[in-house]
Amino acid sequence: MNPQPRFDERAITAGTTMRFVLLVALLVVSSGAMVTQVLHIRAIAPSQHGTGCLLSAGADPFDGTDTGTLIAGLNQYDAYEACVDRFEPAPSWWPATVWTALLVAAAGAVFWAIPRWKARRGRSLPLHLMDFDGQVGRELAQFSMAAGLGRVPRAVVDPTVTTATAVVFGRNRRPVIRLHGGLLARRSSDPDRYRAVLLHELAHVRNGDITLTYATIALWRVFLLLVLLPYAVWLLYDLPAKTRAVDWEQQAPGFTRSIVLVIAMTALVYLARSDVLRSREIHADLTALRWGADPHGWTGREADPTGGALRRTVRSFVQLWRTHPQWELRRRSLADPAALFELRALPMFLTGAAAALFGDQIGEYLGSRGQSGAWVQQATELIAAGLVTGVAAVALWRAVV
Repeated sequence: MNPQPRFDERAITAGTTMRFVLLVALLVVSSGAMVTQVLHIRAIAPSQHGTGCLLSAGADPFDGTDTGTLIAGLNQYDAYEACVDRFEPAPSWWPATVWTALLVAAAGAVFWAIPRWKARRGRSLPLHLMDFDGQVGRELAQFSMAAGLGRVPRAVVDPTVTTATAVVFGRNRRPVIRLHGGLLARRSSDPDRYRAVLLHELAHVRNGDITLTYATIALWRVFLLLVLLPYAVWLLYDLPAKTRAVDWEQQAPGFTRSIVLVIAMTALVYLARSDVLRSREIHADLTALRWGADPHGWTGREADPTGGALRRTVRSFVQLWRTHPQWELRRRSLADPAALFELRALPMFLTGAAAALFGDQIGEYLGSRGQSGAWVQQATELIAAGLVTGVAAVALWRAVV
């Protein structure tokens, strides 16, 4: 048994649940807004009735200032609104709602399929087929008891993976731990690593982060495939027609914003996803260490400490996009977990950016349906503020309690 390191019991609270809730809210609202934009523009683009209504109201969007166009529209407000209601009606609520529901259903299907895919026959074998004397099963039961688990997770083996690693997947109530062939091969020659790896995976079960982890992965994959990629393809497909339009000069800023939005949304969601998953890994390390795992059991290639500032900057930037923390960071966190409870810049930045995008997207979605009054605006701002407050409150609580 290794001597117990300095350990703060708060380490088992990773503080990522509220960030996950904000991420889900952003993805759901963005899906509805993007689908609504595509359907609405495809419905009115052939005749550009909105431009015709402005011209009928005495405003010329192709000549003059935005202020002049606004004043002309206000002078003929009732007639302009009647024209828009007739020729450019607000999109129906059901297409975007149905698409968003399909997105959530698809994410649920992917979440359900991931453990079955990972544990499928032909790649993974039940543990009893590889554990001829039953010793590995007994050790797993012993470690599960030490971890305070009510029952031993179902175990499978992937003999084709030669690394001394393992992975846990599934759901919090139905976890599956997959042992890799390289780990079993080193069970006798490197028992400290074998024990540390198993305790780390069982820590994920004990911390209850399996469901959140794979829900994050499933939601990201579905959003990327069913929302972001189709939306980006539609933007590129629509670009030639946009550039030939008589009002391209007026449409260019909005179209450019849509392209930047796709890039920013992709980067933001991926960074937030990676940060959530990295946090869970470090907290699993700390939990396993509390159970007596040897900190030297986690081995990996250290980053080269030499090199200039540019190399260190590039290494730090690359780390932001990885779902697993560097070995250097993991060992530093094991030695002193206090840094895990500090207010870090990246999560706060991602939270603020996600809240801003959430407010923008829900405003765009509701505005396209004619629901953009003062009460609606106040309600959407309160929702965004509540999500940010929840994330910040948890972070501050972990930092000071």
